[in-house]
Amino acid sequence: MADVLVPPATGDADDAARTQLVGRLDSTAGLERITANSSGVIWRVQPSAGAGAVPATVVSSWARLVTATIAGAAGASGKAAASAPTDLAIASDGRSVHTRIPAGTAGRLIVLAERADSGWHATLDGRPLRSVSGGWRQTFEVGADGGRLVIELRSPNRVPWLVAQGVVGLLTVLLALPVRRRKAGRR
Repeated sequence: MADVLVPPATGDADDAARTQLVGRLDSTAGLERITANSSGVIWRVQPSAGAGAVPATVVSSWARLVTATIAGAAGASGKAAASAPTDLAIASDGRSVHTRIPAGTAGRLIVLAERADSGWHATLDGRPLRSVSGGWRQTFEVGADGGRLVIELRSPNRVPWLVAQGVVGLLTVLLALPVRRRKAGRR
């Protein structure tokens, strides 16, 4: 079961957009409002009556295939802008994607519900996908091709950090060991 949280109002100009979003979520089939408190407004995603499926209006994956237009090099900002609500949830296992996607129209993007980070890597049939700007979200340009899609987060600095943590842990244990004092005796 999944939940949806809209953070509390901040008192700035975005409060009107937040109010509109809360109204839309209140009227979305498959969402049940749970509470509104200092943390924000929370809804629970409810399965539909038929076969326990999630309603089509709710994207249940953190990876989406979106038909979009990429701004060209002719003086454009370089940002990707979604053109039509043709989102397709991509099968994922939490923090990575290993699935097949169908061929489609040109200008398709994979949009993750994750912050943009240089550690994200995507390939389509072994060919690396180009990362494009999608605001705060990690976004890759797919194009019209279909095939085996793999998206993973690779952290290049993990091994050195693990070694450093091991060394610090070992030093902590050695320094915590009790030591016997020598008796003051003859010299």
